[in-house]
Amino acid sequence: MTSIPTPESGVDLWIWSLDPDMASLQRYESLLSTEERRRAGRFVFPILAQRFIAAHGRMREILGGFLQQDPRTLGFLTNAYGKPELIEGQVHFSLSHSGDLAALAVAAFPLGVDIEIMRPVSRDLPERYFSVVEREGLHDLPDDPWRDAFFRCWTRKEAVIKALGLGLSFPLSDFDVAFLADAPVALTRLAGAPSAASQWQLHHIDVSSDCVGAIAAARTGWTVTRHS
Repeated sequence: MTSIPTPESGVDLWIWSLDPDMASLQRYESLLSTEERRRAGRFVFPILAQRFIAAHGRMREILGGFLQQDPRTLGFLTNAYGKPELIEGQVHFSLSHSGDLAALAVAAFPLGVDIEIMRPVSRDLPERYFSVVEREGLHDLPDDPWRDAFFRCWTRKEAVIKALGLGLSFPLSDFDVAFLADAPVALTRLAGAPSAASQWQLHHIDVSSDCVGAIAAARTGWTVTRHS
């Protein structure tokens, strides 16, 4: 049984496979709400339904452990921008998934997590989403370092957006994150918040050899405890 986090207890992080054995998948499905089962049933491809079940069932299992509550009884709502929250309100969480992997970050304060399996992407993509400073930082990198830097930048920006809880109503170009290999992991600018660089903390996650991620929170001094 995991205890309810306090601000001093930092961030707990779980990463798991979305391709579990049949017994685990059946257990996860048994924890889902009626609406979650409906959502799983809308996927055209069975593998996507399976991964939805594995992501949301395991998330319920973990959060139920924190709240010492039956995972099937947990209630969720979404804010005006679509960010999910627990009705119980004692625990903040953020869920991310990419390919066959999922990550869940849990804390006593609002936070965001994002993971991405690295894959080939167009070098034009940052022109659509990143800030001027970030585009300049990527511009002259060779292809392999460019890809790694792009995904470090992307996951850090997605984690910040999730922590803000404003969805894409807050433009990705309105803040900067540090992402070069030799730079500290940090948010360096946030539009409308001159002191944000000293108030935010970001954490890099090496998920696997081809998957990276990040955690972000408008709070400093926290550490990350990783669970399997």
